[in-house]
Amino acid sequence: MASRPPQATPAPTASAESLADRAAGASAPSSAPVFTSVLSATDAAFADSTWFVLDRRGRRIHRFSQAGDLLVGFARRGEGPGELASPEAIAVHRGTVVVADRGTLHLYELDGTHV
Repeated sequence: MASRPPQATPAPTASAESLADRAAGASAPSSAPVFTSVLSATDAAFADSTWFVLDRRGRRIHRFSQAGDLLVGFARRGEGPGELASPEAIAVHRGTVVVADRGTLHLYELDGTHV
């Protein structure tokens, strides 16, 4: 007699209205850090105990420690090598940070050096 696999329990869902209500009354704890150099967090990737956060508005990549400390930012707005015009996504593959930018892939080492 074959055993049946366990049934997955659906995750609870909340209505858009209840999420909006919760967000409207939410505020960051007074001890929460504020990163004024980060204009947006569009996408992120995690590798080597580091978060790489794509800042689409600022056209930068920000590196954060696993604990949430801002380490350094790299890349900048522009059209040249390693510069970002309209970044869309970020990934880390085999020790290389890959950023999709208006049909172009920009490659960086984990320390932010453009490859």
